[in-house]
Amino acid sequence: MFIRRVKKQRSNQSKVFYQFTLAQSARGDGKVKQRAILYLGSNPLLGDKDKQNIVLEILLLC
Repeated sequence: MFIRRVKKQRSNQSKVFYQFTLAQSARGDGKVKQRAILYLGSNPLLGDKDKQNIVLEILLLC
């Protein structure tokens, strides 16, 4: 499992922000498929890789 960062922008002139999702990847039929497990929101604190790892560890303990 990993935390996926998705870039979002409503229009060309608007501000860019990021949304975060807990995702899982698996190989099936010779292809790698990814699926979203949990939406984590757009908190700017998740932009830091160290904080992403802490959140990922907490989620995997549950």
